[in-house]
Amino acid sequence: MKISSKVGLISIFIIVISNSCNKQTILPPHELPFAFNQNIMVEDMEPKTSEAGFSIAGNQGINSNLTLNLFNFPFWYRKNVLKYVDFGVSGIIAPFEPFVSLGSELIIGKKPIKIAAGIYPILVTTQDMEAVIIIRKLRRVIIKRWIGTGIAIGVCDWWQTNLLFGAGPEHFNVYGGIRTSPLAIGPLFGLNLNFKDEWAIRSEGALLLAPPWENQEVEVKGTIFSLGISLVKKFNEFEE
Repeated sequence: MKISSKVGLISIFIIVISNSCNKQTILPPHELPFAFNQNIMVEDMEPKTSEAGFSIAGNQGINSNLTLNLFNFPFWYRKNVLKYVDFGVSGIIAPFEPFVSLGSELIIGKKPIKIAAGIYPILVTTQDMEAVIIIRKLRRVIIKRWIGTGIAIGVCDWWQTNLLFGAGPEHFNVYGGIRTSPLAIGPLFGLNLNFKDEWAIRSEGALLLAPPWENQEVEVKGTIFSLGISLVKKFNEFEE
């Protein structure tokens, strides 16, 4: 193919075509209940403070004929923005799937009751892709194709909500509640141990059951137990 061009002019255009993001991408195998460990404690966050955390979590099927070992790494940053209102950004890394999910959370309430909701619209995952490389060199156009696995960024409609109840002194909190997601509903429980140097250890578990609402894409069945442990750093950003 010939086109008019100045001598010595070289330009390259790359067009990448990939499958659009699909919510099925972030679902676990075997059509089991699934929800992220969010590690939200009920203890009130002090004004003008924030926290960052990183967790190691896993899931296991309760029934003998159901197995799910989805090891993942939740992470988050949360900040007190108004009295009894916290806002955060959070996500999860599942290295063996693989995918990374990112989103935001809003936490409202005063100990001993809090309501938390999170949406996770950003999904980074690997997908089969086709790349069309167009090279314009001198008077010729060269077209090359590449088909393989690449990194795709999409938009998905994953969400989670929590109704939390907590008790205990400031340095040691026990909390529980109910968690829901598009694929699961069930009770959760957690422990939070604060240290004097603004570090904390937090452990959270949940029993996830099939939700009563109908999912049009997959029939959820079985029972899953999730458990995680996290390291949390707290910040008093305006402390003098």
